[in-house]
Amino acid sequence: MTATAELIRSLHAAHEAWRPIKREAPNDKAARSLIIFATKAMRTSPSAKAGAAQAARIARKAPQTMVKVSKATYGASHTFANFTYIARNGKVPMYDQDDIELSDVDEMQTLADEWIALNQNPKDMDSRFSSPDARRLILSMPRGTDPEIVLQAARATARDLFEDNFDYVYALHTDEGKGKSPNPHVHLTVRAKGHDGKKLAFGPSDLLYMRRVFATELRQRGIDADATPQIARGARLNNEHSKTYQARLKVEKNNHDEAKPRKTFFRDISRMENGEDREYISSDIVNIYKDLMQELLKSNDQEHQKLGREFGKFINFNFNGQINTGGPQIAIDDLPTKSLTIERPVPKGPKL
Repeated sequence: MTATAELIRSLHAAHEAWRPIKREAPNDKAARSLIIFATKAMRTSPSAKAGAAQAARIARKAPQTMVKVSKATYGASHTFANFTYIARNGKVPMYDQDDIELSDVDEMQTLADEWIALNQNPKDMDSRFSSPDARRLILSMPRGTDPEIVLQAARATARDLFEDNFDYVYALHTDEGKGKSPNPHVHLTVRAKGHDGKKLAFGPSDLLYMRRVFATELRQRGIDADATPQIARGARLNNEHSKTYQARLKVEKNNHDEAKPRKTFFRDISRMENGEDREYISSDIVNIYKDLMQELLKSNDQEHQKLGREFGKFINFNFNGQINTGGPQIAIDDLPTKSLTIERPVPKGPKL
């Protein structure tokens, strides 16, 4: 593919919508809604070929990687309980950062004690009781992905992110059943204090960066995977709060007879019933994508033109609708359109 200067500029502009978000003003809602960022590892713009490949993954809706942060562990007993959980009490292989398998429960207890000993600072015992000893992550792909490749990619991701500074253990889960995820996923537990003495913490940009690394490792192993912000793929929804989700499940399980549901449960019900749960589309993203589509269609390269048509269908299917920021509408002849009226069930509250 040969790219014009205008197309390269459009690809670089689109790249800003695909990178991690840097929130300069956390108290400013307008600033938070913009895709302005960058992390140290991603200050450079991609080549035209890499940018076109990213646009193609978005257009064909490549499976998205998922990286989730779970509750941290505090103390040796809590960390040991996490080890035994992800190792299924030795039934599932668990590996450390040196790829040494830990299958014996006594070895897990010893490792938990070692981590806590390494985390302790005799000069600052007051903060010792409020600081986590291990951070927990889950790296996941949709059902049907080869579990062995997910494990290999997760191993490489952990090595890329934490090697030489943080100790960690990981294990692959593929179990199905009630209360369990059918998606192949890897539990990754990382010691919260590095060998350099710095504590480990994650922010939104870090999570997206980890998703991108995970997606790259999967693609290198032949699995189609992508990692982009939700707002760069279409409407962004105000998702149901996790506490509300758990409360709703409890209410439904008990035949809608929950005595004291959480306050967030009623808050989210009110928000959804009042129409505050509607989708949000960034007009900045729409403008960037419109320019990129037009530059692809104007290119003399047939592959660029083909990608431009595919990208145009993606834009119309995912972004054609009411834009509550006052951005422009995109109209392309003979392309399918889709309304962005998204119906979601209102959580059922208890009988009063």
